[in-house]
Amino acid sequence: MAKKQGNPHNDFFLTQFSSLNFAQEFFRHNLPAEVAALMDWSTLKLVSGEFVDKTLKNRRTDILYEVTLAEDQTGWILLHLEHQRQPDADMPFRILEYMVGCWKNFRKQKPDSPLPPVFPMVVYQGHAGWNTPLSFHEYFQVHPALKAYVPQFHYALLDLSHIPDEAIRGDVLVKTAMLMMKHIDDHDLPRFLFGTLFPMLWDYSRSKTGLEYLETLLYYLFKASPNLEKDSFIEEFHKLPNPELLEEVVMPTMAQQWIDEGFERGRAEGIEKGIEKGIEKGIEKGIEKGIEKGLRRTVEKQLRIKFREIPAIYLTQLSTLSFAQLETLAERILTAQSLEELFRFEA
Repeated sequence: MAKKQGNPHNDFFLTQFSSLNFAQEFFRHNLPAEVAALMDWSTLKLVSGEFVDKTLKNRRTDILYEVTLAEDQTGWILLHLEHQRQPDADMPFRILEYMVGCWKNFRKQKPDSPLPPVFPMVVYQGHAGWNTPLSFHEYFQVHPALKAYVPQFHYALLDLSHIPDEAIRGDVLVKTAMLMMKHIDDHDLPRFLFGTLFPMLWDYSRSKTGLEYLETLLYYLFKASPNLEKDSFIEEFHKLPNPELLEEVVMPTMAQQWIDEGFERGRAEGIEKGIEKGIEKGIEKGIEKGIEKGLRRTVEKQLRIKFREIPAIYLTQLSTLSFAQLETLAERILTAQSLEELFRFEA
């Protein structure tokens, strides 16, 4: 069954920052130095669902952490991280709303504890530069005599669109994630991938943890990029030194993406055909035919990935296979050693 389609940019962001090791490394290098120095990073933990007001829990771009201050300090702090793909003129107000919601919920749960400060930060990966005020005072256009009566706070901003690649800080995971978010919309994305990203990941990606991370990175890449031609990607990938070391992650991830796309496209085509016929039976039949067409297209692409050149006799046979046979073929592709073995069906 095809995976439910979500927002790949938000999904990637939340996946990375749900890892405490990733979050610690990111915050250590990207918070203001005087703020980062206050924290005992070993105490960092996720509290996204704990102190957030129920009216704000549906905001899929937010993530909240709790961290204790270092030994020579007292208390603790909440770190509020927000992900944006477009500038939002109301961001100061949205952050204030989130902060107040956190404090209200915190007061209900811990009425005798002092309210913790909330440090807000926005990670922005859009095209144009961020053009929204960074302080709540700037958000209000009022007479200076009234400024003292307007709440005042700033939020930190990591604007990936305006940061040179070499200025992005952190370990290899943080750097590659931020670079991927920065370049995902590039028209010349393959040059960045094979000239910068893969060389950075090469040694790390050959470990088990690295392979898992590479799979997440690739899934985001294939899901979100509007400028990636998969056939060209395969061609460039095979030019890497020892590409077979990464094929076990790269090729199945691409194949899964094609399957997802094929099923979604097939389902859409089937519904359209069914509606044209105007009867429920036509819809069901159309969906069935559309899904079969999507699966057949995906299997053909998988064959080309593994065997490169496909003789016409096998392409002809592929066009006549039933849906059940296509499913069998898709399961066999990873283990079959030859096309002859792959297309051998019992009578």
